[in-house]
Amino acid sequence: MHAMSERGREVFLGKLSAILGIDEPKLEQSFKEAAQQTVDESLRNGYLTQKQAEQIKERIEHGKRGFFNRSWSFLVRRHRQTQAMFEAVATRLGMSLEDLKNQLETGKSLGELAREKGVSEDDLRATVLGVIRPRLDQAVREGKITPKMAEAILQRIEHPEEAPRAA
Repeated sequence: MHAMSERGREVFLGKLSAILGIDEPKLEQSFKEAAQQTVDESLRNGYLTQKQAEQIKERIEHGKRGFFNRSWSFLVRRHRQTQAMFEAVATRLGMSLEDLKNQLETGKSLGELAREKGVSEDDLRATVLGVIRPRLDQAVREGKITPKMAEAILQRIEHPEEAPRAA
């Protein structure tokens, strides 16, 4: 963690402990307990594998400050998945990837772009699902995510207004 973000965390925790009227060690311990309970609940609810839960709890227990942060390899995989999704969306909208990114940077939504191009949101959603679903299936087969987490991700794409939140 960068020195600046570490200092910001310390300032925040100092202010939070003062507001709550408890000392910082008690706040830190409470934070760890809440984090461990959240991991246990996520495991019970099927959103984490046993291995993922154990890894996160180990980080929590050893006081690693960024225990919710992911490794660089995770970020690279996420970038590849996002890139593949945007390439499929751009192709479906008849745009180059660069044009799509530029339009999104101006504040347009994918829904607006789809309407401009005469593509229904359902069709665009199906395009995204066509890219995401096989990747989620593979992640489940490899034990990287649970079936329930894959289901929650798909639900958020298919029906964002009613999708369950992973806990």
